[in-house]
Amino acid sequence: MRPGVRSQRSAVRAGTAQGTVPIFAQRKWDCPPRAARRRSRRGVSLMEVLISTFVLSIGLLGLAALLPLGRFAVVETNKADYSGACGRAAMRDVEIRRMLFAGNWATNPGNGAFAIDPLGVNAGLGDLGGVLPRITLIVPATGTPYTAAQAEAVFVWKDDLSFTIPNNARTYRRFYQDAAGTTDGPTPTAWPVIEGHYSWLLTASPAATESGLQPIDRRTYNLSVVVCYRRKPGVVAEQSAAASFVGGVGLGGGTITVASGLEVKEGEWLLLCNAAVARWYRVVSVGQSPATRMTLQGPDWDVANYPQPVAVVIPTVLGVYSTVVELDNDPLWSY
Repeated sequence: MRPGVRSQRSAVRAGTAQGTVPIFAQRKWDCPPRAARRRSRRGVSLMEVLISTFVLSIGLLGLAALLPLGRFAVVETNKADYSGACGRAAMRDVEIRRMLFAGNWATNPGNGAFAIDPLGVNAGLGDLGGVLPRITLIVPATGTPYTAAQAEAVFVWKDDLSFTIPNNARTYRRFYQDAAGTTDGPTPTAWPVIEGHYSWLLTASPAATESGLQPIDRRTYNLSVVVCYRRKPGVVAEQSAAASFVGGVGLGGGTITVASGLEVKEGEWLLLCNAAVARWYRVVSVGQSPATRMTLQGPDWDVANYPQPVAVVIPTVLGVYSTVVELDNDPLWSY
């Protein structure tokens, strides 16, 4: 027997004879038997596995629900990004093509607000909301009104290049096509392939200080470029209804009531106009009490002079970009 073991046993016997038991001996005798230790569980039960699986499945389902939501957010972000790029390009086109120069108008809008919408004019649309005339724009190079093809060439954005998804290949962009079909690169006879989902029109109002002047004498306009997504002029009808401001206050937009039947949702755009002024507003909230009541966000409206404007909804409006422009009305200026 080993010396250490013998000394421990001697100490136990000595302690027992004196009425005391060493600490190490007490701990040894207090331990459970070996059979009990072998029967102790060293894993997890089936119930614990099921509960863990249930909790884990809830987390995985929550993660799966975020995937379509994330995809929707990405699509809406791309649309907003494209809308801003289209609005900036349209502002530049208005300036370069001198669309607000009265010498380039085939029809006279009078002394008030107007809209320039060749896509709508070629679709046979009349005045916007019944009060805002769509003037006919002419092409300075030819002196003739915009045809449907010319209107599409100018007022449809050209930078939303199309996707081609082959059956047995990865997704990629195909930028060009020619008369023979599609091609992967530019050629002398190829042109870019676009989706054509983004188009635009504009509304303009003379500055308050120049409202009494003839169009040829004006220098300052309040201009709004309206970007639409998948607009179909003449197919999807525009809506209009008489509006009035609640409490006679139009600061920062205000709250209006309109006749029932005007379909508009929160976050969409709405135009308030009359013969002299055209302003765009974002719809913050919509309710019924009993007529349709809307809270708008946008520029101030002169309720004292124009207490009852017309509310106009153009479906598919994605963004509105407004600015104040000063014109060069020199008739001798040429391209």
